[in-house]
Amino acid sequence: MPRPASDVRSRILTIVDRQLRRAGAREVTIESVAREAGCAKGLVHYHYRTKSSLYAAAAKHLLSAHEARWKDALQVTNAQAAIDRSWQLIMSEASTGFWRAWISLAASTDHVIGQLVNNGVQSLAQTLASSVARWLREMGLVPTVTVDELGKLLAAAVQGLGLQLSTGADPERLEGAYAALWAGILGLTRPERR
Repeated sequence: MPRPASDVRSRILTIVDRQLRRAGAREVTIESVAREAGCAKGLVHYHYRTKSSLYAAAAKHLLSAHEARWKDALQVTNAQAAIDRSWQLIMSEASTGFWRAWISLAASTDHVIGQLVNNGVQSLAQTLASSVARWLREMGLVPTVTVDELGKLLAAAVQGLGLQLSTGADPERLEGAYAALWAGILGLTRPERR
């Protein structure tokens, strides 16, 4: 009995995700996807008309999973627990090749893929901003810069740390930098006036 089309599309996306994490976008081809999926190239083309549409679908898949992981990691009421969980997430994403896939997609000259990656960056910044705002309120602090700016700062730092880890940087040194970043965030606050 043939598989439903949604199963085939899902399997193809899973394979593209794995190949992006392993080798980056330059190494992903319709042929390599078809070979790993055990199907004809025509079937990949049937579901994804072009390599660009395949990459766009893979980017959406990769980034939505990334967003869900970050929202889950930050769903704690204690800021220290969130810092610890987010550091573990950065480490995990580096070891699974997420950041390799991310940077290879970010380097794409395709406008649609570039927009998807930019949306992913903005989404991460918004997720971080809302979490930081909540924790600062709970600590009786208010930021001296906008919460959106704090979110963008943290998102940029998360990406930089993830990329460094994925290229073999020393995790202990980077964990110290991550802790210093959070100390710096606290330096951008003042006590709430009551």
